[in-house]
Amino acid sequence: MKVTVSYLLAAAMIVTACSYRSGATYTPDEAGSVMQVRTGKVTSSRQVVIEGLNSQQAAGWGTVIGATVAGAAAYGLTQADTPLGVAVTIIAAVGGALAGTVVEEQKNRRPGAEYVIQPTSGESLAVVQSLTGDEKVLPPGTPVVVLYGKSGYVRVVPEG
Repeated sequence: MKVTVSYLLAAAMIVTACSYRSGATYTPDEAGSVMQVRTGKVTSSRQVVIEGLNSQQAAGWGTVIGATVAGAAAYGLTQADTPLGVAVTIIAAVGGALAGTVVEEQKNRRPGAEYVIQPTSGESLAVVQSLTGDEKVLPPGTPVVVLYGKSGYVRVVPEG
C-alpha cells in the first residue's frame, strides 16, 4: 500500500507540474501571431503574490488524487464492510479532496507584479503578471510596451 501511495504522489507531482506565463513566456499558438501593442509608462508598481486556483480550475488533480489516495487508504483499512467502514471511507475521501485542493492552491503560489500604466494615449490600465526566474518588478517611470495577445493574455515588457 505504501508503494502505491508513493507512486500516486509522484505521478501527481509530475502531472500537476507546470510553468506559468510571464512577460517573457509564450504558448506555441501565440508564437508567430500578431499582437496589439500600446506604449506607455509605469506610474506605479509593486510585488504581489498570485495564489489559489484560477476561475476555470474548480477541481484539479490535487483534489482528485487527494480523494483517491485517502479513500483507498481508508478502504484498505476498513474494507467498508460495515456502515461505519463505509462512513469512514467517505469521510476520508472528502478530507483527502480538501487536503488535495489546499496542496494544489499552494502549488499555484508564485510571485507576481502589479503594474499601473499610463499609455501614451487613452486611460490608465492595470496588469498583474507572473514573475519567473530573475525577473524583477519594473519601477515607476519605466517606459513599457503592453502586448495584447489573441487569447486575451496581456503582457507588460520594458520598451526597447
